[in-house]
Amino acid sequence: MFYTSSNMSAHLTRNPGSPLDFEWIGRTRVNLPAVKRRADTLKTRRSIKKQWQAAWLLRAVTCIDLTTLSGDDTATNVARLCFKAQNPVRQDLLESMGMADRGLTTGAVCVYSSRVPDAVKTLKDIQSKVPVASVAAGFPAGQTPIKQRLEEIETAVASGATEIDIVISRAFVLEAKWQALYDEVKAMRKASSLVCMMAGSDFIKTSTGKESVNATLSVGLVMVRAVRDYYQQTGHKVGFKPAGGIRSAKDALIWLALMKEELGDEWTQPNLFRIGASSLLGDIERHRNSFCANATACGYQIGQAKMVGETILVVLAEVTGWGYFFCWTACMFPQMYENWRRKSVVGFSFDMLGYFLISYITYLIYNVTVFFKPELIFEKSGEDNPVKLTDVVFAIVAFVCTIFEVMQCFIYNRGSQTIHLSTVLTSVGSLVALAALLILKFFHVGSWFLVLQYCGYVKFVVSFGTYFPQVWLNYKRKSTIGFHIAGVLLDGGGGVLSILQMLIYCWIDQSIIQVTGNIPKLALGVVTLLFALVLAWQHYVSYVGNESAIGDDYLEEAPLLRSSLIKMSYPADMNNETRAGLVKSTIVPLDNCNSERARVKKIFASLCSCSCVETGTRHCSSYQKRIMSSTTFLTVLADVVGWGYFLCWTVSFLPQIYENWRRKCVVGFSFDMLGYFLLSYITYLIYNFTVFFKPELIFEKSGEDNPVKLTDVVFAIVAFICTVFQAIQCFVYDRGSQRIHFSTVLACVGCLFGLAVLVILKYFGIGSWFLALQYCGYVKLVVSFGTYSPQVWLNFKRKSTSGFHIGGVLLDFGGGVLSILQMDIYCFIEHSNTQITGNIPKLALGLVTLLFNIILVWQHYVFYLGNEQVSEEEKPLLSGAKKEKVYSRDVNADDEDLQEKGISLSDTSSSTRENELWQNDSNDSIV
Repeated sequence: MFYTSSNMSAHLTRNPGSPLDFEWIGRTRVNLPAVKRRADTLKTRRSIKKQWQAAWLLRAVTCIDLTTLSGDDTATNVARLCFKAQNPVRQDLLESMGMADRGLTTGAVCVYSSRVPDAVKTLKDIQSKVPVASVAAGFPAGQTPIKQRLEEIETAVASGATEIDIVISRAFVLEAKWQALYDEVKAMRKASSLVCMMAGSDFIKTSTGKESVNATLSVGLVMVRAVRDYYQQTGHKVGFKPAGGIRSAKDALIWLALMKEELGDEWTQPNLFRIGASSLLGDIERHRNSFCANATACGYQIGQAKMVGETILVVLAEVTGWGYFFCWTACMFPQMYENWRRKSVVGFSFDMLGYFLISYITYLIYNVTVFFKPELIFEKSGEDNPVKLTDVVFAIVAFVCTIFEVMQCFIYNRGSQTIHLSTVLTSVGSLVALAALLILKFFHVGSWFLVLQYCGYVKFVVSFGTYFPQVWLNYKRKSTIGFHIAGVLLDGGGGVLSILQMLIYCWIDQSIIQVTGNIPKLALGVVTLLFALVLAWQHYVSYVGNESAIGDDYLEEAPLLRSSLIKMSYPADMNNETRAGLVKSTIVPLDNCNSERARVKKIFASLCSCSCVETGTRHCSSYQKRIMSSTTFLTVLADVVGWGYFLCWTVSFLPQIYENWRRKCVVGFSFDMLGYFLLSYITYLIYNFTVFFKPELIFEKSGEDNPVKLTDVVFAIVAFICTVFQAIQCFVYDRGSQRIHFSTVLACVGCLFGLAVLVILKYFGIGSWFLALQYCGYVKLVVSFGTYSPQVWLNFKRKSTSGFHIGGVLLDFGGGVLSILQMDIYCFIEHSNTQITGNIPKLALGLVTLLFNIILVWQHYVFYLGNEQVSEEEKPLLSGAKKEKVYSRDVNADDEDLQEKGISLSDTSSSTRENELWQNDSNDSIV
């Protein structure tokens, strides 16, 4: 079915048509695989930012042909449709957006030809200028004789219809009878693609009829390319109308994005683009209620609009999402570190690990598939995808870490522990069933929806039993040794944040799809929180101080500990005064201990429960103090906080890296700041790495604990790698006119040269490592004060924060708070300020991070709110610019060969940013 006009409205320009060109038709080819690939990637490659969606939806409303084509249509139904077309958006919403005086209406109303007089009368009574369209010419099959179809068109036009939907004889197309089709369409000035446009069609339209969906992206892409080709050949503009199956706001946004990308802004106006739909307006209105609550728009200029995407709730949801991702990701590391430190996995439940493995396999499949192909499971909902980027990244990391833990179970001592047969059968059975569903889908028996639902509910069911084996193992052993409690605390925190994020999104979207659409995530959060409480209760209440309940396997796994404890049971034979003093001050009854093993267990229990308030406190070494405080809440809290700031600071690099990759551009990201970051992390890495593994080089006489923790070392390594990666992006992606300042280059090179001189002096025996390390520390300290200054200055000059991802700033701020908090906790535990004075670079990093993050957040959310300097492809459709942009390509040319031929009506120069729109397209030849 195709669209044309008769007695055109004032704002529409007729297509005069052109002679039938068989050569042109003959050389046109369609590459179907390329069309499908291009259409499949459009939804993700040209996704619309949330802060712009309300504006796009307003544009979609103006392009809707509000339709009623029911067999029981009456004058009352048509009148109600006309009233809705004249006032498609609630007045209070329009007032909140500053659009109340714009006269916003739909593109047209579309009815049967017999109902045209009712529509014309109603619109005239309410003084509306909304055009009336009518389906004629044998709708929907187009099988009536040509004479009858012409009479139906004449009747509709005489009744007041200004636009006509007609159906061509599709048999002419299938049989390649182009001349017959040309003559038929010329008689009605209606047509299909090239032939129809030559005959004078003003619009072309996707087929409608008995099928549920006719407006597919692949078909639309071919027809839009034909419109563009026709314009380039003749100079005549032809509109496009997708119809059939467009029911959700999300569909409307995708079609608008397609038109903007292929034909430019002008083809997103109602005079050249219409959407044929009956239920679409209701879904758009429902979405606008959530998007436009705080929106303000001035006409079609919404650059200053305060969208929901910039409200505190959305920011909180994003930070919460990354927060639970950090917690859940980090909860894997304490256990892996514990296994590595002990070189044993005794006390760590293999059954729990098996359930974790099967759950994360299904969770990974579900999240990756739904994130990149949401239409497979949410095809009819029209809702936002409930699976976020954090879910996908966490699923990948969790799967990798679980595999690593499985490898540890094979490598390290596991005593007599084995995995239960029921766990093996459950895991294998679940995977076999999943494989069966995939095979059925391969033979077109099942569906992806069924596969994904299965993965979701496997994760849901398995989550209820994942932690139970560990709880049971702790109960049998009356001890939590071998299972790191820090992982449990992080896991519980992740569960709380996961549920909180879903609730925030439900509040923002005014919908429960974020909960009901991601049952695995909900189950993971709730069950994780429940079992975290149980395991924490076991560790801190039920089995606190029950380290003596360890079995024979634990003693077998640590021969060095065993021999040293046996030696400690005979103080007279010991030469170490400190340990002897500790044992002498603690009476350890060894009655009824007839074996060496029994004595070892007794003494070990006594050491774990002894207190430093006894005689010999001043002799307790730092090692012994760590043993006695390892089960205290403050020590656990310090460890959790340490991993927390490590995760915040580490992941703070990822939003900016992702932003650069998504935009394929680094404009707005300060190169000077990146240079200072690179210098600071080089010195920070050298300092932390050396002091952690060789603390005697700088704390030789203090006798204090090493203030550089494992988290500091890992963060320094990751930060250096991420900074180098960002530097590579600056060389690869478009950087516009931005350059790094000469003073930055000079400062960085000078500092590195000074470090090289100190290392060379040490090599010749003149200096010392202490001096080199102190130099690294103070370079980091000094550089930290100027690191963020270039970004603040760049934002000030541009009066915008676009190009610099605010998510990284928020995470950086959280890392600074947690970093300082961890140092304070350790100072309190050890009654010493060496954790601060001994790690000046870390202290400086935390404080300066807080200060500059506050400035950057203030710039983003207060000073330059809404001042985004976006590129043309990211610019909102309602830009108000009256430009005429059309892109030319040879019929069979690759996307890379696109060249801009359209000339702006207000500016004769071509737009380089418009041209950049095509630089990231695939190389597929489409039409």
